[in-house]
Amino acid sequence: MDLTKKREYIIRLPRLKQLADPIAFSSLILLILTPDANAYIDPSSGSYFLQIILAGLLGALFALKIYWKRVKSFFTGKDEDSEQSK
Repeated sequence: MDLTKKREYIIRLPRLKQLADPIAFSSLILLILTPDANAYIDPSSGSYFLQIILAGLLGALFALKIYWKRVKSFFTGKDEDSEQSK
């Protein structure tokens, strides 16, 4: 990257920071001033949320099963290769 492009990049960063504050402030105001929604929640939506929670838990357990040796070696401080040679 040559010097002129580097200067342009450095000059643009403060402009992004200047834009971030008003956007965050206006988003916060919109969230605070939003009126209550009188929405209907379908009875079957409870089972849908239960399915989402169970799928997340089972996915995490499956990932733990796949990487169990790495997780175990991380907490015990032993190397994976030394465990496999036994």
